[in-house]
Amino acid sequence: MLLALLASCVSPTDYGAVPDDRGDDAPAFQRAIDKAIADRAEVCVPPGVWHLARAVGHIGSVQVVGGDGPGLGPLTIRGAGARTVLRMSGQGHRREWGVIYFKNAHDVVIRDLVIDGLDATDTKEQTHLIELGPGTHDVVISHVTLGPMRRPDQKIGEGIGGDCLRLLGEVGHEVADVVVADTQFVDCDRSGVGIQRALRDITLVRDTISGTGDTSIDFEPTGHGSIEDVALVDLTIHHPPEAQCAWSITLTGIGEELARRLLVERSTLDGGGIAMLNVADVEIADNQITSHPRAGPKPTISVIRRGSNLRVVRNSIARGAGSDPGFVFRAEHTNGQVPHDITIADNTLAQATPHPVIGAISVSGVVVRHNVIDLAAVAPGIPVVQASAVIADMSGVSVEDNDVRGAAGALVAASVRGDHKLSALALRSNRAGGVPALHCDGPAGSISVSSDQPVAETSGCRGVPVPPVAAPAPPAPPR
Repeated sequence: MLLALLASCVSPTDYGAVPDDRGDDAPAFQRAIDKAIADRAEVCVPPGVWHLARAVGHIGSVQVVGGDGPGLGPLTIRGAGARTVLRMSGQGHRREWGVIYFKNAHDVVIRDLVIDGLDATDTKEQTHLIELGPGTHDVVISHVTLGPMRRPDQKIGEGIGGDCLRLLGEVGHEVADVVVADTQFVDCDRSGVGIQRALRDITLVRDTISGTGDTSIDFEPTGHGSIEDVALVDLTIHHPPEAQCAWSITLTGIGEELARRLLVERSTLDGGGIAMLNVADVEIADNQITSHPRAGPKPTISVIRRGSNLRVVRNSIARGAGSDPGFVFRAEHTNGQVPHDITIADNTLAQATPHPVIGAISVSGVVVRHNVIDLAAVAPGIPVVQASAVIADMSGVSVEDNDVRGAAGALVAASVRGDHKLSALALRSNRAGGVPALHCDGPAGSISVSSDQPVAETSGCRGVPVPPVAAPAPPAPPR
């Protein structure tokens, strides 16, 4: 049995690679990979630092590029844990470059090693540690450390550029069935994971991302090819205040190609929130999300343009003291495109800046239900929920059974501009202490409201039963 196991393992040292000598080990690694695929064996990389230079005419220092048909595979590249380091080294000549590049590959496993970019020079934005290219499927990346991509003396954004992991498919040649588990992304220069286009069934689970120069997980569809069925589960993201982007995660489709069936669950996002653009069927559930004080005025969670069937449930979301004033959650009509069918329920929402907690601007179908809303900063005159029909008509906003703790100008401020209307605004069973239920601002009758609570002002409202003014009590009879 031992001989059989040894026979199934190919080492780069068999082809001349020498660890820790700063020589280029990429040719030996390439021969070991080619041999392993041909023999259906594993590439077993011993401990040491292995320097991989850019191969002329190739994207990858080492690569697996299959032709038409089933492609190349299976392939397992296995290290000896943190003692095995594959280091991007030498000149990039300002061209696209990855340490390991896959195209039309299948049944790939990379595990138990480190890949960093500490010796690379003359690089550009398209410099990545691992790239999964068109037609690559059934990939597992496990117990790997990706990064750093900058030296300790370099500031965020001044490293070699690019993503630690890039996923980029093509229509008809999707990148599919990828699992990235128990992996660390350290000081990636642009994104920890760049999720570009033509992707399906992507799972990140139990990963840690820290020190990213831009967005920690970035959907960036730069062309056609839909993104579908992406799960981000049990992640820990420490998003630095110096990062170019205020958000930890961006979930984005392009044009009519919505990013669909997306899940962010049971994760800790420390220092940055989530932005959504052109998405459908999204669930953000059971997360701990905290804005960084230097995030600027951008919302902690945002959805604009096309967006439908969005659920933000059972999260703890905080906009901390010292942050610039901004929404905890905002949905906004943009360029004639309208988010709709949005549920914000069973969350704890903490707002420590003088700003409304939730903003809904010319959208439809918004339910705010069963939330605990903690107003840590006393904000007289500022509402908890701002509902505004300022770009287009707005309908179907329900604010129900929320527990508001702290002072505010009103539970809901409804406003209308021009000849727009805000219809079917409902307030039911909220507990807000002395906070008035509603303030309306708009032309008479432009805001249609039903409420079981007193209102602050009825100008612009219709359909609200105004509680009668209690008659003065009769004088007590003389004794």
